[in-house]
Amino acid sequence: MSVLCYKWCLFYFNSATKVTIFVSANRIITKKNKYMKTSLANRAWRIVQGKCPDCGKGDVYEKNRKWIQLPKMNHSCAHCGYNFNGEPGYFLGAMYVSYAMAVFEGLVTFFIASLFMTEFSGLSLALMITGVIVVFSIPNFKFSRIIWMNLFPYRK
Repeated sequence: MSVLCYKWCLFYFNSATKVTIFVSANRIITKKNKYMKTSLANRAWRIVQGKCPDCGKGDVYEKNRKWIQLPKMNHSCAHCGYNFNGEPGYFLGAMYVSYAMAVFEGLVTFFIASLFMTEFSGLSLALMITGVIVVFSIPNFKFSRIIWMNLFPYRK
């Protein structure tokens, strides 16, 4: 591996893998890495469609499953071979994303209920919010993992 230092930048070139790494201001960018080149709108569209965070073409989850079943994640992208599973414990942070989505859904349910219902008891409101969170729990599971993969891509 050869190293070139010029002012505040470092360039590493590994002749075996033909990858150039640019290190500057605590940011690492590789020329092979397509992740850094995608726009925020493109990344958001990949999340909504459930596509691979690396190439944007392969599906993260298997299609044609019933809505009530837990989604089954593919092991890797059919187009680029990106590993969706990561390491053990990789999706632990996706729980926090799922929790934030559930809290958002509960707040939206509360505000919509308070707009349309003038008088309601605390129990009816709690049952309404719980019902919405239970109904959206499977899509939350799916999209929280996709969001997590797009925020923190697994590289090995």
